[in-house]
Amino acid sequence: MTHERFKTTILTHQADMYRLAFKVTHNADDASDMVQDTFVNLWNRRDELDGIANTHAYCMTAVRNRCLVYLRTRHILMPLDNEDSTDSMEADSAIRHGDSVNLLNRIIDTLPPNQQMVIKMSTFAQCSNDEIAAATGLSDANVRTLLSRARHRIKELFSKYN
Repeated sequence: MTHERFKTTILTHQADMYRLAFKVTHNADDASDMVQDTFVNLWNRRDELDGIANTHAYCMTAVRNRCLVYLRTRHILMPLDNEDSTDSMEADSAIRHGDSVNLLNRIIDTLPPNQQMVIKMSTFAQCSNDEIAAATGLSDANVRTLLSRARHRIKELFSKYN
């Protein structure tokens, strides 16, 4: 993909990508960073983009996935980063909480891809079922079913390990 074609087919989606990133991150700076990171990633893979039929959907999915990765990383690190006290009880609690979050993330990674996607959007990005349906192209009923199955499986596996 040439520089000009990239500008006309990919960069034109910047406003929509920003709105989605802001809706997911709830922070203007983070949203801008997510869009910028997505553009850099797309630019680095521009030779693979020529065959994309719907560049808008592709860009929206790419920025959504970037936001989910960011939120996942931020949620894993937050309990330890926000520790102001050196009290060993609080440190132990934060470490246990971090272990639980890591276990939860490992369990989510074992789910089928569609269940992973909807549970991450629901849990980490705090998207509503309607927002998930709109972003993924799934029906509202399908989103509810996937979320229910994912939550059931997570609860089942989490109770085994905890």
